Amino acid sequence: MKKSSIVTFYVLFSFLCQSANAQVKSLFKDVDKLYDELSVSFDVHKDSVRYTGDDFSIAKDGFLMMRKPGAGWTKGMRLCFKNGDVRHEKKLVKVFNELQQKKIFVVTTSAMSASIDDATNTIYAYGHSKDGSLYFLKAHSTGNISLPMCWMEVDELDATDKSKPFLRKNKSDVSEATLRSLALARLWAGVKSNFVFYSRMKADWDSLYVATLPQMLAAKDREECRRVMQRMIAHCNDGHTFVQGNISKPATPLLLKMLEDRAYVDDVQSQVLVDMGIRRGMELTHINGIPVKEYGEKNFMPYAAASTNQWRNRITFESYDLLRCAVGEGLRLDFVHDGRKKSVKYVGGSAPFDLLKQKPVISFTEIKKGIGLLTIRDFWRSNIREEFDKAFESISKTKALIVDIRGNGGGNSGNSEYILRHLTDKQIVSSSWKSPMYIPAFASWGRELEEYSSKGNVINPIVGKEAYTRPIVLLVDAGTFSAAEDFAVMFMGIRRGEVVGTPTGGSTGNGVRVTLFEDDGSFANICSKHDTAPDGTEFVGYGIRPTIVVGETYKSHFKDKHDATMTRALEILTGR
Repeated sequence: MKKSSIVTFYVLFSFLCQSANAQVKSLFKDVDKLYDELSVSFDVHKDSVRYTGDDFSIAKDGFLMMRKPGAGWTKGMRLCFKNGDVRHEKKLVKVFNELQQKKIFVVTTSAMSASIDDATNTIYAYGHSKDGSLYFLKAHSTGNISLPMCWMEVDELDATDKSKPFLRKNKSDVSEATLRSLALARLWAGVKSNFVFYSRMKADWDSLYVATLPQMLAAKDREECRRVMQRMIAHCNDGHTFVQGNISKPATPLLLKMLEDRAYVDDVQSQVLVDMGIRRGMELTHINGIPVKEYGEKNFMPYAAASTNQWRNRITFESYDLLRCAVGEGLRLDFVHDGRKKSVKYVGGSAPFDLLKQKPVISFTEIKKGIGLLTIRDFWRSNIREEFDKAFESISKTKALIVDIRGNGGGNSGNSEYILRHLTDKQIVSSSWKSPMYIPAFASWGRELEEYSSKGNVINPIVGKEAYTRPIVLLVDAGTFSAAEDFAVMFMGIRRGEVVGTPTGGSTGNGVRVTLFEDDGSFANICSKHDTAPDGTEFVGYGIRPTIVVGETYKSHFKDKHDATMTRALEILTGR
């Protein structure tokens, strides 16, 4: 294809997309309805697909459609009917002919046809392979659509990698129903074999499997399968035991803060939302006409992997998941501020994260004369030790220190130990832990399941530097999780100072990863390690209770110079 033809192609395409009207939307709804109908046919085989392109010549046979080279992945599900059912084909021909008759852009070759719903950036295609099989594709891109000519034969293609454009070919003729049954069986077996708190579970895991299997088979797509498995594994009530997979619904660039059982805007991360009049401190009262608390409890909590109520509330109301919605889907948000009501209609995928600022993993400032504030945002970033070393010289000059690990979701416990070794001249003892052992020979003799147990490691203060031994106050909250809790446990174990805030998330431990669907990368993480504080105190499933509990109010969080937790820490260190 000549470059001049390509330019003409896209000028025409853009014009036609912009002229879409209500009738066009109705036609694409018909296409979508047909896809949903055929996806549950008894004779269907399904494959997850994803494609991205570089130019029109690098791929084996070029691209059927490509808006812009290499701009994001086009991901979706391809339906295959090996027998090429005539009834299915007639329905496909009819709906694509209607699109063409209404002058909606349709590209056609002798073997296939495709069209794009520009409102949702979704491509639909159908065609025949050389063996007579009938294919029907629905795929979406958050960037730009790429669809190779060989989409019926290849389920993954990355033409930007010129060394190996074909990453994975479709090899399996196993039915989708079999793959779903296998994925659920892997989840069931993975928890049964590896979950360290299996004996604590209130639900009957075997009965859950039996009840969940029909839901798994009836799910309309893989994303719904993931939700079904998330709901099942949520019965484990463990923050480190969860199911992950691809999410097609993009996040809304808005984060909330729950205070006194009400939701407030805490961070507006897109100029689009600012232009709509959304401001920090506004109260969000309803989502799609449903009170926020009720909406979260219905749409997210049943799927949340959490060991404690405080962590469950945190990930429900203060993460991006609460306001996720499909591209093109409407989300009505009702706000109240200074007694005035405001309603906003947000369209999924319409707002970029252009105001999101990546905060450094370590930051240090002198919050008050002689008192330093060390904020540690996570323990997973690779540069954390280097950044802490840079800050330590300034930390050493202070008379007292506040260490803030609120909202720190954890990471590598080795990093948390590294920092704590600088903040004491005493030996540190890490958490004790246990993990189940299964020895087949013992099982054959009827012996009970045994556990491997390990006492905490003894960790020495830093060598080659003078440790910081002046007063410290540690700040925690419900967002303090995993390796951050390991830090708090060790800090309390050496009685290094007061811990101020609210109970932590209450979950730590190493996960065993179990593949669920091999073709889409979905997996389960299953907690295999039961940690306790060095003195034997249980904190997994409870959270670490601060020595001084301080809650926040709207005034302290949004209006005061320092929030209530920080204010209390300063009072402790100044003696006021």
